[in-house]
Amino acid sequence: MAKFHTQTLLPADLAKAYDAMVDEAVTTQKYESLGNSDVHVETTEEAAGHRIHARRKVSVDLPGFMTKILSPSSVYDQVDVWNPAAGGHDGRFEIKVEGAPVHILGTMSLREVSGGVDYVVDGEVKVKVPFVGAMAGGFAADQAGKVSAEEGQFLKNRLV
Repeated sequence: MAKFHTQTLLPADLAKAYDAMVDEAVTTQKYESLGNSDVHVETTEEAAGHRIHARRKVSVDLPGFMTKILSPSSVYDQVDVWNPAAGGHDGRFEIKVEGAPVHILGTMSLREVSGGVDYVVDGEVKVKVPFVGAMAGGFAADQAGKVSAEEGQFLKNRLV
């Protein structure tokens, strides 16, 4: 298991940042801005928060050893769940990469701070492959951290 962490200061108040986070159109645009294709997003308002289900095709440049584990183009099936929390909103996410032994999960938070909203993502990647799983997990966690930072930057630019 390998871990990643990103933190982005969003230039908005908490309500505006949360609204962008759970908006179906914004989520679709976020994934498309990252180069994902065949993006399908469904947002459901629940009693205590929101559930976002996103499926998308993701293409990644893979090092040689990873081509035995992953296709360079895979379908990611992701579920995010957001709920109100003391001082903001907390979320959790889970990503399954179809046809691959890769599982990504973690937590997210939005907290109002001086200058905006602190958006924090903590995740872990599990790759279930004998002998190369740790190395593959490290690569996947590095990629997940980069994508998480790009998502934060997209939201930051959107909220300016």
